[in-house]
Amino acid sequence: MSPVRTIDSKLLRRMPLPWPEKLTDKDARGKVVVAGGSVVSAGAVELSGLAALRAGAGKVLLAVPRPISTAVAIKFPEAGVTAFSVSAKGHPSPSAARQIIPSIPQADAFLLGPGLAEEKSAQKLAHVLLQHASDVTFIIDAMCVTGLWDHRRLTSRRKRQLIITPHPGEMAALTGLSKSHINHDPVSVAEKVASHLQCVVVLKGSSTVVAQPDGPSYRYPGGGVGLATSGSGDVLAGVLAGLVARGAPAVEAAIWSVYLHGEAGRRLAERIGPLGFLARELPLEIPGLMAAFPG
Repeated sequence: MSPVRTIDSKLLRRMPLPWPEKLTDKDARGKVVVAGGSVVSAGAVELSGLAALRAGAGKVLLAVPRPISTAVAIKFPEAGVTAFSVSAKGHPSPSAARQIIPSIPQADAFLLGPGLAEEKSAQKLAHVLLQHASDVTFIIDAMCVTGLWDHRRLTSRRKRQLIITPHPGEMAALTGLSKSHINHDPVSVAEKVASHLQCVVVLKGSSTVVAQPDGPSYRYPGGGVGLATSGSGDVLAGVLAGLVARGAPAVEAAIWSVYLHGEAGRRLAERIGPLGFLARELPLEIPGLMAAFPG
């Protein structure tokens, strides 16, 4: 096993982000589609979409449950909004995937999962959409991750990369391992999952790990306790999607997103305090952090 590489500014300077030309329009900067949300977690997709725009994507489309679609559209005027149907309990209905599928070809990066509130329907939605998304970089977050282990055929036979972004609890549900085992050896677990599913793994935690099927693994050691707050993971996933949409390769986008998310937390901790800053404040830090690494 090769040594785990540290994610820091020195590493990032060796993998610069693609930077738009002066005359680039919003379409050339890439489009992110975020599918997710629920009545009990309506803001998650907004956080992801905002983070994608702050990371430099040109356009964002949010696919959300019909009952919240108008409110989301009003609150987030920079984003397009499309609706999918839900069951009486508010979870994606059997027809939801069919309503989301037409948005997949529009995406340069497709993010699924933020804010979905019921595991079985989230797993089913991920399974169906994966069958129609081999030509787009697909990022799977939250409960949509947990049912992927037995779908290796879908995850490994793709034209474009798959990226998953679990926290230790979701990784435990995915693998059947205990959270304590995962926290004790996150690198080995992330590498095992990356190999099995043939995907890039961003295993979130106090020391976030990025693993890939073939190649070195990376670790970001700088996360602070303030990042362990509601919505923080939605922001990380949105930054990742935004960087992919701009044209960054999957592994590099994962490394960059982990760094930018962590450093945004560090800046807020220094300015506001180690606890109490909000996930919605993280995206505001992203443009300035990127500007320190001109393309």
